[in-house]
Amino acid sequence: MRKSKVFGIGLSRTGTTSLSEALSILGFSAVHYPTSMRDIETHDAAADLPIADTFEVLDATFPGSKFIYTVRERARWIESCQRHWTRKQGKKLDALHREFRERIYGTLDFDPTLFAQAYDRHEHRVMSYFTARPQDLMILDICGGHADWEKLCAFLAVPVPSTPFPNTNRVDAFNEIMIRLLHVTKSVEQVAKIARVSIPYVEYLQASNAF
Repeated sequence: MRKSKVFGIGLSRTGTTSLSEALSILGFSAVHYPTSMRDIETHDAAADLPIADTFEVLDATFPGSKFIYTVRERARWIESCQRHWTRKQGKKLDALHREFRERIYGTLDFDPTLFAQAYDRHEHRVMSYFTARPQDLMILDICGGHADWEKLCAFLAVPVPSTPFPNTNRVDAFNEIMIRLLHVTKSVEQVAKIARVSIPYVEYLQASNAF
């Protein structure tokens, strides 16, 4: 187990899952959304909101670590957050998720204004913290299609693999299936029940340009 770590410090919905998969391909044991310090200690890499929230502490705890800031065009990020939050509407959050959401976003529910402010606030926090240490920070735009193995592997000093760079987009594929079901069944309630998502989320898809 490496004493120094690789930390993905981008907010949720910025390609953190894809980053975790990429790090796993490179040979790092990676945990996505760790729920305890032990999760972090027993893995080489970690990403998502718990890491974004505490990266300064993690930097002090694991000296020599590398930090990857996953970004996304802000308007598209907000749209993605809206889809995600609407889809999860009505589902109970555990205490840990509530704590991180309140601290990072300032709200438990989706709010475009608060989310835009949170995105800008987090970016300022990251860039300010690493101003004097650019060698320890990599900015990676996976969602925009601007990520490649060469830059990431050079940053981490590891060999370039032959497999394609992961760009996980499971939500969009899931949405496509629900839209097809909507066309077939013509019933929001039935699709919501089959897919186990909230009725407002299916209504959102029905009203979208994709439908």
